[in-house]
Parts: sequence; C-alpha cells; structure tokens
Amino acid sequence: MRRLQTRFVLLFLIAIYSRVLLARDLQALPEFLRSDPFGAIVAPDRSGADLASSLYGAKHQVVLTGCRGGYVSFHLVVKLPSPSTYTLDVTIPDPTNKVQIDLFREWFHFTDSDKRYYPDALIPVHATYISRLPEPDNRITKQTAQAFWVDVYVASDTRLGIFSGTAKLKANSKITTLPIQLTVLACVIPGEDVVTIDHNSYGSSWLAQQFAGSYRRDPDQWFESNQFFELIHAYHRVFYEHRGIFHQLGYG
Repeated sequence: MRRLQTRFVLLFLIAIYSRVLLARDLQALPEFLRSDPFGAIVAPDRSGADLASSLYGAKHQVVLTGCRGGYVSFHLVVKLPSPSTYTLDVTIPDPTNKVQIDLFREWFHFTDSDKRYYPDALIPVHATYISRLPEPDNRITKQTAQAFWVDVYVASDTRLGIFSGTAKLKANSKITTLPIQLTVLACVIPGEDVVTIDHNSYGSSWLAQQFAGSYRRDPDQWFESNQFFELIHAYHRVFYEHRGIFHQLGYG
C-alpha cells in the first residue's frame, strides 16, 4: 500500500511539474518553418517539421552562424496557454554595435480557402516588446502563440568569433531564458550584388489601403503629404537592406 501511495504522489508531482512547464514557453524555429497563432507549424511547412530543433545546440541554445555584411534570421514563438501579459526581450550585446537586432511581430491573416491562419506582415517592434495574448489588435479568438521574426545584422567589419546573447520571456512573474550563440565567420558578403533584384511598384494606391486610417484623415492631400513620401522612403530601405531596389514606375 505504501509503495502504491508513493507512486501516486510521484505521478501527481510529475503532472504538476508538467503543467508548470506548459505554463509558458519560448521556442526558436528556422526561417523556413512558420508558426500559426496556436503554436503549430503551418500545414505547408510541416514536411520540414523534423528540422524544428535544427537551430538548437547541445546545451539547448540557439546556434547561429553567418558571414559579415549580411543577416542571420530566425523565428521566436511565445506560447501561453491562457490569456496573460508578457514581455519578450532579445539581445546580443556588442560594445562596438556591429551586431544589431531587428525584431518584428508576425501578423496573422485568415485565409478563406482553407480556413487557417498564416503569418504574413512583419510589424517592427522594439527588441523589448510588451503585450498580451491574445494580441489586442490582431483579434484572434483563443490565440495562444505569437511569432516574431528576428533579423540579426552583422556588419562587414565585425570581429570574428562568438557572440553570446539571450531571448527572455517574462510571463506570470516567471522568466524563461533561451541562450543565443552567434558565430561570425571570416567571409564577407560583397556590398555590390552580381544580380539586382528589382521590386516593381505599379502605382502607389496600395499605400492608402495599407494606411487607411491616415489616408481618411486627409484624402485630398495625402498623396502629397510628408507622411506619404516618408512611407515610400521606408519601403525603399526595406528593399535596399535586403539587397533589392524599389522601382517606383513613373506612370503610377
């Protein structure tokens, strides 16, 4: 009887511990695997789901390797089983500021064709991001996961070697830490590309659709406003940083 009671207590403690582990989670995914707002890999990417742990090293740290003069990118997925506030902080300290992090929140769109959510737009956010699940603006019922795209830029004159950083999730007064190790190689991506990727834009009306709130405040003058040209400049920078050009066709 005593042995049976001991087993019962042990199973009970394991169950409680498992619930604590499930209370919060921070997962890193390769750039080719996308998460839905419920923490599962989206259907078109599942053929490569066995590579979900390919970013992790022996010590359960995110292992990144990249050349200088370019980006190393991956996904971070915050998982919370119940509505809660959270803070995500991503950092790779570098006193010379040659290694820089850009963090983007992935916006989920619902597709009518298969009745599923997919991450689409990338919303720039601070490297320390505070919000809650479900995300108030994306308005997904029973959302339990939020994905982020992490761009790690390595300048062309960055020192060679290993940089250490962390991704930290704070939720329900608890902190989950995911170590990050970045190895910078000697190779340098050339500043000039052999092939120029040309991003054509047939007109600018799509800007008014994407920034409808701003457009509605001044529809008559919006296409001549400073904000309009600042947006075009911002889009140009996105394409330029990803080794393309923004070809705004004149007749548009």
